[in-house]
This record gives sequence, structure tokens and C-alpha cells, in this order.
Amino acid sequence: MSARHAIQACRACRRLKRKCSRDIPSCSLCLRLSKKCEYRPGDAGSEPAPNPDLASRLHDLEQLLQGKGLSDLMPLPSYANVNSSFPAAFFLDPDHYSKFGQHDLSSEQLPWAEKAHTLVQDDWREVCERFLSTVYTWLPMISKKRLYSELTSSNPDTRAGNALFLLSMKLCTGRPLQSADNSSSYADNELYSAARQCLFCAESGGYVSLRLVQSLVLLAVYEMGHAIYPAAYLTVGRAARLAMVIGLHNTKLATQLFVLPDMWSLREEQGRTWWAIFVLDKYKVLPPILSPHVLVSLGSPGLPFATPDPSVDHLLPSNDRDWNNGVISINEPVLAQSFHAANSIGSFARTCQAAHVLGKTMAHINRCKSAMTDVTEVVSEALHLHKALVALDTSLGSPLDSFQGEGSSGPDSADVEDMNYTALSICCSARYLLYTQYACNESNRSAGPERIALEAEAQQLSIQGMEHLSGVLLPQIARHMEHMVASPAVRPSVSFVPGHSMYYSAIDCACFYKEFGSRTMLDGIKQIVQGFKALRTEWRVGAEYLALLDKEHVLELLE
Repeated sequence: MSARHAIQACRACRRLKRKCSRDIPSCSLCLRLSKKCEYRPGDAGSEPAPNPDLASRLHDLEQLLQGKGLSDLMPLPSYANVNSSFPAAFFLDPDHYSKFGQHDLSSEQLPWAEKAHTLVQDDWREVCERFLSTVYTWLPMISKKRLYSELTSSNPDTRAGNALFLLSMKLCTGRPLQSADNSSSYADNELYSAARQCLFCAESGGYVSLRLVQSLVLLAVYEMGHAIYPAAYLTVGRAARLAMVIGLHNTKLATQLFVLPDMWSLREEQGRTWWAIFVLDKYKVLPPILSPHVLVSLGSPGLPFATPDPSVDHLLPSNDRDWNNGVISINEPVLAQSFHAANSIGSFARTCQAAHVLGKTMAHINRCKSAMTDVTEVVSEALHLHKALVALDTSLGSPLDSFQGEGSSGPDSADVEDMNYTALSICCSARYLLYTQYACNESNRSAGPERIALEAEAQQLSIQGMEHLSGVLLPQIARHMEHMVASPAVRPSVSFVPGHSMYYSAIDCACFYKEFGSRTMLDGIKQIVQGFKALRTEWRVGAEYLALLDKEHVLELLE
């Protein structure tokens, strides 16, 4: 229809119930009768231009009504293969299932593998070196020796899995062309899209391997670090489910998809991969925390864990130094009676311990909300958790808390270079969760008898603990991250994991500062903000945390 026509009939034609030509500025009837032609406001405008998107959607619906399938309308990539070769008997009747060898579900004749291989074949050595110098330093789940051995061998059985893993390594350690403040530069990254498509096609085609699980772990690292949600949450779940299909979560009781390896290094790598998923799973569902000076229920988003708790005989990863050198070493049990600083416990094992205690703390918080729980038992458990977290903090290089009998130190007093900041920050998140539950001047319990003496003790420890975390420990972690980012040989040089505890530390610092005017707390805010500014140069989640602090009116305290 021409743009010289009105959308609706004029007033005269409407009143006379006559057909209107809708000509502008006057319809044919009004022109013939020499009357003033009037249209209602908005009716005399041009008719809206056709909407190509709407037209396309209507066309697709018409095609569906005519019997055409979705595959004709939305074709998968040319390298997609959704014909699964996975044995159904594994799920339907495991008694009739025979375990596969380590590479029996692998094949070099996979279109998506060729796609992944094309994207990494020219720079795979550089990708490996960059990954081992960055993300691997705080998430050491792979064997360096086995990786290089497979990449330099001509074994076709490992080619597909390694192509996926190299693609995921390249994604995690690469940098987008646009600014870190531009969210679309990460979610719309072409390499990210290619990695997601290749992993989807591999899973849909029934391909299963340890390398596929590890690739999903690195995809989740990228998504969590750049705040791509809910994709990060879903990807961790996919990695956990696939790992449990293989049987990584419990090699003794779970049905094993593959024959158990006879090499110590491969068994250790399988265990480390499961622990990597466990750590990310606990971190990704951290509930929101609020200041102890605001009477609010802690709350929880209600997102369940994808990974079960470790069993009684579950072992921690071996010492990182020996692991990196390819030396067989001992594994300590995760459910030890107490934490200690023995050389047999490496940095990654400490991170796993911290994630385990974080999970225990979150489960404790959920029990606190139940009206049927025994108050004395719950508060006693809280005090035990507090002692365990403080002991673990101390073993990680944290200065002793002032309320434990040692003098409090400022942010510059500790040797931050020796700090296991990833594990320490997870501990801090657990402590914030615990302390927020008990630091309020009114009980957070949903129901129950009057306040008991143990709750007063828990409140005192919680308030003192939050002061120490906010004024001393988290500013140290932020300063450590700032120093690491200042002159890195390669990026990303730091982990994004401390972001959660740093964020809530800044909020608590602001509350303490407003309440008491403490200069230490204001300095803590400044240091944490600097830490986030350093973090955002490598992981976009740093920019997201700064934006949230601005919404919380924390940044205006620095003006």
C-alpha cells in the first residue's frame, strides 16, 4: 500500500458508514462534497513498513503447517552428527554392558573433530604453553606429560578429543578484539561459538571421553570468567553429568563406562578432572550474601549442586610439584580429622578442601532455615565449621584472626606472594556465608525457642570474623591480584574465583565505614576496587562486579 494512504477511514466516512478511499490529505468522498477531510490522530500517518523478521517467522510457521521439519528451517552446522553410537544397555541394563577400552568411543572420522582441528592445528604448541602458564596454575587437572605425548603421537584414537581440548584451551586463554567492557565481545566471540557447536555435536553424536569432559570444564571457565549466564551454570552441569557417566565421581561403586586405567598418571588425571568440576560447581551456585548490619534473610537461589559430596574414601589430588614433574606421590583423604600444612597437600588439594567445606557451609545454611532443626545442634555445627575454616585459612598462609589471640595486621603486612589466593578466597566466601547467618542482632531462624547462649557466642565470632575478612584478608587478596596483573608474561594471569568474596567484602567495608567511620575499612574498599579494575582487564566478570558495587552505592564513598 502506498505511503499516501491513511491507516483508517476518515471521520465523515466512518459516520456515514461509507467506503473511504483513505487518500491524503482528502479522501475522494470529502473531495467530491467539498468538505474538510479529518482523520483521527495517528490514522493519517504512513502505514508501517513491512517487518522482515515477522514475515520470516510467519513463513516458517506456514512451512511447518505444510509438513516441513525444523531441520529444513534451522539446519545444523555441516559438521554436526547426531547419530549416537552410545550403547543403550549402559543405562537400560548394565548387566548386559561390557566396558569399553579407553578410546573405543573415539574416532578420527568425525566432522566436528575436523572443524576443531582446523581451528587449532597451526598454533597448538603456543596454545598449550599459554594455557599451562595461566589457567592451569590454579586449575591443574591435566597431565602435561600425557598431553604432549598424545599431541605428538600419530594415534588416531586421541585426535578428536585433543582437538576439542585444544580449542577449549585456545578459547580460555585468547583475548577478544573489543574492549573488556563490551559484553557482546565475549558472548559473540566466533571462537566461543565454534567451541560450543563442536562440543554440542560431539555430545549429540554419542562421543564420550575424558578430553570431552575437560573441554566442557574449560568452556565453563570461559563462561564464568566472562559472566555468560545461564550458560556457565548449564555447562558445569553438562560436565558433571558426563563425568558421572564415565564413573569419575566414584570408581568403586559407580558403573564404569571404560576399563579402569592401569597407569597412575591417568587415574590421577581423572580424579583431578572430577575435582575441577566439583570446585566450579560449588562456586557457581553461591547464594547472595548481605551485610550483618541489615536484618535480612540470607536466602538462596535454590540451585542444586550438580556434583555429589565426596565419599569417605575419596582422595585429594597429589602434591602439585610432583604432579607437574610427573612424579608419583601420595594422596591425602579429603575427610581428614584436621587440616595441616604438610608438604603432601598441594595448592590444588587445598582448593578442593576449601570447596568441600564451602559445600558443607551452604548445606548448613539450608538446615538453619528448617523449623524442625535442633538449635543447639545447628549452632554447635556452625562453631565447628568456623574453627575448620579458620584452621584452613591459616594453613593457606592467611594471617591469624585477631580474635584468635594474635594481633591484627594491616593489608600490607603479609607476604602476598606466598598466598594461595584461589583456595583462600573460597574459604572467605564460606566464612561470609556462615557469619552472615549469625552476625545479625536478631535470629535468622525461621522458628524455634528463645535465643541460646551459643548463638550469642556465634554472633560475636561472626562480627569479629567479618571485620577481619573485610578489613585485612580480602584487601590482601585484591592487592595480590593487582600485582599479578601489573606485569604478566601471559594472560589471563589471575583466577576470577576471588571475585565473589571481594565483592561482599567491599559491601561489608562500606557498612562498617558508614557505621564507625573506620579508615581501615575505607582503605579496604579502595584496594578491592583496584583489584576489580585489574581483574576486568582479563575477565569481564570484574567489570560486572564493579557495576554492582556502583549500584550498591559503594563506589561513591571513594569520591
